[in-house]
Amino acid sequence: LSSGVYLGGTGAANKLRVYEEGVFTPTVYGTTTAGVGTYTTQTGHYTKVGRAISFQIVLTWSAHTATGTMRVSGLPFVSGAGLGNVVASIYPNNVALTAGNIMTIYNASGTSVMVLLQAPTGGGAVATVPIDTAGQLVISGTYME
Repeated sequence: LSSGVYLGGTGAANKLRVYEEGVFTPTVYGTTTAGVGTYTTQTGHYTKVGRAISFQIVLTWSAHTATGTMRVSGLPFVSGAGLGNVVASIYPNNVALTAGNIMTIYNASGTSVMVLLQAPTGGGAVATVPIDTAGQLVISGTYME
């Protein structure tokens, strides 16, 4: 939007200054050794409205040399200071979790990296997710720049 669009009035506070759509290339990596993956699908799409970024990621890998815990990098924008939490829906396929756990995700303030965690369904402390040599992640979410 070059000239901007006004939402709810013509005052400066109501002017939408940014609307952008694009693609990005997300990557799975490990925290001990980043490693290299063989991807069959590696896509990312985003829409930015103001400071809010909505994104969709599909990552499918058939081999990976990483070690440690799993991370996803390559979000299109760095999260804002104090605003790092991603609200996301995650579909993990062929990714090993401890029995009775579900996958959750967040990104630390000021980064473009998502940390994958597993949380017990009955409550309790979350734990990291070990990198898998093969798997699939489908993630849809929103965060603030």
